[in-house]
Amino acid sequence: MTSQVIGSISFGLGIVALIILPSSPSQCIFLKPDEKIVAVWRVADNKMGVKSEKVQIHQIKEAAWDLKMYFVAMLSLMIGILNGSVVNFFSALLAGFGYDSQKVLMYQLPGGAFALICTIFGGLLNSYIPGILCLTSILALLPGLAGMIGIATISLDHQLALTACAWLQNIFVLAIILNWSIVASNFAGNTKRAAANGVLFVFFGIGNIVGPFLFLPEEKPRYLTAIKVLAGMYAGCILMVGCLYVTMATENRRRDRNPMLEGDGTEEGFADMTDKENKAFRYKL
Repeated sequence: MTSQVIGSISFGLGIVALIILPSSPSQCIFLKPDEKIVAVWRVADNKMGVKSEKVQIHQIKEAAWDLKMYFVAMLSLMIGILNGSVVNFFSALLAGFGYDSQKVLMYQLPGGAFALICTIFGGLLNSYIPGILCLTSILALLPGLAGMIGIATISLDHQLALTACAWLQNIFVLAIILNWSIVASNFAGNTKRAAANGVLFVFFGIGNIVGPFLFLPEEKPRYLTAIKVLAGMYAGCILMVGCLYVTMATENRRRDRNPMLEGDGTEEGFADMTDKENKAFRYKL
């Protein structure tokens, strides 16, 4: 019943968003004409390219040869596996620590608080301090890795310690959101960005399907195979974010040493150019 209610609310909000939220500043129904011009200039200033209705085949080819795309695919797959596992088996883990059904329900609540507080804090931090997007994502993954190691090694006699390790798994929700932000900020060109978002959500979805199959019924209550694999997923996510950072930082330094454009590149921001084509573009780290 609960899932049906939540699903109905999500469906309804999706319809509202489809009607109200614009696909571009020029199509925004709640902005005046002069405000639309200002909004378009702001979009152009981020050098991501103004929305185009035409599919650019060369952008798809560029995306296919872009190393960042493969890092994003692997990162999204592993985050999806983590999400599918933690969301579906969080209560099973708590039950495996020896709690009854009432305490399992009660001890799930602090996990949500961990996710909420860390997500808000991480978002505010990135709003005020530039250049820490990848660093924040890595920091959001470390507590979950430590928690998985704790669940695998701490004795079942220490219920509260194991529960705290389980709560740490919820912090990685911040990494999911930051992963979306990394893609949105670092793939310019309308078609290329759409391709990158498609890759992100396809692999994220595959990961969510795979995740629950890691928990083998015969391994209750510790599910050691799943715990070990998920610890590896955390480590893999950290590696992929690190690879993205190194790739983008290296390209930024190369462009800073060899500037190809005069001015700030705002005019290029009006064109549907990719991050590779627009030499004024700088990756958000």
